[in-house]
Amino acid sequence: MKTNKLLLFILLVLLPMIAIAHPPKKVTLSYEKETGLLTVAAMHPVKDVNDHYIITLEVTVNGETVKTAEYKSQTSPESQDKTIELPDLATGDEVTVKATCNKFGSKTQSLTIE
Repeated sequence: MKTNKLLLFILLVLLPMIAIAHPPKKVTLSYEKETGLLTVAAMHPVKDVNDHYIITLEVTVNGETVKTAEYKSQTSPESQDKTIELPDLATGDEVTVKATCNKFGSKTQSLTIE
């Protein structure tokens, strides 16, 4: 009987919450060596940028966290955009950005500096 109640709880309460929340769809990265700027676009379509948004962008270089940006809203209903100064990157360095939703999930993208 407890199993049936748990299943009913999951179906009625948790599944609708998960259906509303979603991780970022895509993270796009570009780097300009001349300026040392990394441009991040975390595609995350939402209705209300103050309620459902990208809460963090974590940047790692060669596996080491170098910057973490935290947010309380999203820059637009389509995406969280950020330009980050990383002036000392060299050819072959791997930059990884993890975009995390405040409700559910994350998406990670990497870029090797050329």
